[in-house]
Amino acid sequence: MAAGTRGRAAMQLAGDVIHNFFTGSCQEAMPTSTEREAIRQKNQLDVINLILEHVVGPGDFFSSDERAEFAAEAYAAWGTCKGCLAAKQQGITPGVPFAQYNHDEIDHVYVTDGPFRDIAHAIVNHQQMLDKPFFDSVLGRIEEYRAKNKTAGDEYGPDEYNAMAIELATVAALCSGVRAFFGASGLPCPELPEKPRVCQPAHFKSVSNYASGSLNTNMAIAWGPFLYASQLREDVAAYPGFDKTTWMFATADDSAPTSKASASPLTCMDFLRFANVMYFPVEDATRFFKVPGEESHASALNLAQDAVRGERLPLHTEIAALAAAVAANPENAQEAQDARDALVSAAGNRHALLDAAGIIAWFATITTVVDFSGHYNSKVIVILDRIASILRAGRKLRGFFKDPFESMGLCKE
Repeated sequence: MAAGTRGRAAMQLAGDVIHNFFTGSCQEAMPTSTEREAIRQKNQLDVINLILEHVVGPGDFFSSDERAEFAAEAYAAWGTCKGCLAAKQQGITPGVPFAQYNHDEIDHVYVTDGPFRDIAHAIVNHQQMLDKPFFDSVLGRIEEYRAKNKTAGDEYGPDEYNAMAIELATVAALCSGVRAFFGASGLPCPELPEKPRVCQPAHFKSVSNYASGSLNTNMAIAWGPFLYASQLREDVAAYPGFDKTTWMFATADDSAPTSKASASPLTCMDFLRFANVMYFPVEDATRFFKVPGEESHASALNLAQDAVRGERLPLHTEIAALAAAVAANPENAQEAQDARDALVSAAGNRHALLDAAGIIAWFATITTVVDFSGHYNSKVIVILDRIASILRAGRKLRGFFKDPFESMGLCKE
């Protein structure tokens, strides 16, 4: 089934590229309106509210109490922990492993007493420092925590500890993404929902509860684990809210960045669902020439289609400035507001700001998961380069038949 999913996506993409090669056609962004802007904002906030409810609820391997505590730390720390900000400015002591430095030397401003609170700060505020030794240190911390808090039926092994690490990182990444959305959009950022009054247990005790076989690791791509789409048990795919079509597309190939959250499938589904805050269902990722969703306006796919066509990205400068303002120091409200004003002015509407905020939020989330797992693969970049070359050739060919003299640089007699 996974191979079929990859094949269908490849055929769709090839068909779109060939059609554009000969015709130059692509779907243009739809005009916006006050009503469409309101629909867009409501859909984004609905997705965010659902995500926040889930990060404080029970997960794959962590109970609702454990996840809510970790999420509270990550949500509060993003861009506001004075200790993290100071450490970024000062730099890390040479020769000290980052995990040790983060735990022992950064004067974090904590809001919980959670066992992984320093890890939450590291993931949301020091993304560029996440490396394999840090990943391994997280595994060690989880194993130590489970050994001290063992209950009946707990028989965890390396696979389970790896899945737990991915679950924590994905929860932190989702918190980063939500905070980034509100930092970019300028909308008021909500508090985390209350956790369930009665602690709800984790859904799984073992990887075998949701997968056939063990987790996989491809060290040529990443040190983090992943689950092949075909390994997911059918009873898990039938869970309420679990979208098997999206799951199959996102995890069909371990070179896909979205596969890096797959070791914890229920948390991964929230990760994939969060893509809706941006512009499109994950399974539409290859449809560069199609504007996805009725409420979308200036979506990332519009930007992508212009990129592969070799054209100037619309609002590129303004979106980049907004992303930089949010990432550099989320507390710098004036810089972010100036960037928002510039984007709205250039676009002529607020709808584009909502789409841009969604783009920034999703990439804040996915890059965090990718950096934690160590994922790197140039396959997507190579494919985009090839598509761009084909489309440029198509433009030249169409231009030649339209005006052969001008295409060859000759003057008409």
